[in-house]
Amino acid sequence: MKISTFTLLIFCLSSCNFQEATNKKLNNSSDSISFYSDRIKINDRNALDYLYRGNAYLSTHNSGLALRDYISAITIDSTNSTIMNDIGFAYQNMGSYIESIVWFNKALKVEENSVFLNNRAFSYYKIKNYYEAFRDLNRAIAINPKDDKAFNTLGVVKSKLGKYNDAIICFNKAIILNPKYAEAYINRASAYLYLNEIDKSVEDISKSLEIDSTHSRAYYIMAHVDLLNGDSSDATQDLRHIYKKGIPEADTLYLKLTLGHKLK
Repeated sequence: MKISTFTLLIFCLSSCNFQEATNKKLNNSSDSISFYSDRIKINDRNALDYLYRGNAYLSTHNSGLALRDYISAITIDSTNSTIMNDIGFAYQNMGSYIESIVWFNKALKVEENSVFLNNRAFSYYKIKNYYEAFRDLNRAIAINPKDDKAFNTLGVVKSKLGKYNDAIICFNKAIILNPKYAEAYINRASAYLYLNEIDKSVEDISKSLEIDSTHSRAYYIMAHVDLLNGDSSDATQDLRHIYKKGIPEADTLYLKLTLGHKLK
């Protein structure tokens, strides 16, 4: 659903080769943070170093430190639309959707592309401004008909409005464009579940787990399927995969109470 810009960043051509070469040398986010921190100590006026370190912080779910670096980067390079977009994404991750829209607006004034539009659409979706979300997503798809993320987000918005059949069409398009898109399978599984098409839901969840066995939402939906099938034991096992990570506490608590089990 949400687009992570540390995987979708659109860098200027002059910086792409440097970033790609550097990534090959770095094993994880901690290495990246250390690497760019050392570079910043030598020269604290390179916006890209702050940008890349911010991306590394973002990959460790530290949106606050990512935002700090993005702000430093935009102070140095005030017209960089990618940095503006990332500031918006950091605010989005922190739940500050209005502030995120402000920054996505700035990015889109500099450069209109499907990634920025998709990100802004998600923030509109989160504040229940579905009209603007649809407008941004339709524009994103018009600009880039092969944007699998835009089709996925469009499906999420349609699902929220109870248009599950329309949502499935969107998820189908996202999966055709990217057959390894685990989140699109999960979202389609959720839509199938609402339509009581259990077998199709299970099939999609199984496919998503083949792609990404760590995705907590897949286990969450599977737990619901197990409950519908009256299998509390399997539901409990599914919930063990997601307990204490990735799922809102209220939802996890609801399932715990429904099952009558205490997860450890």
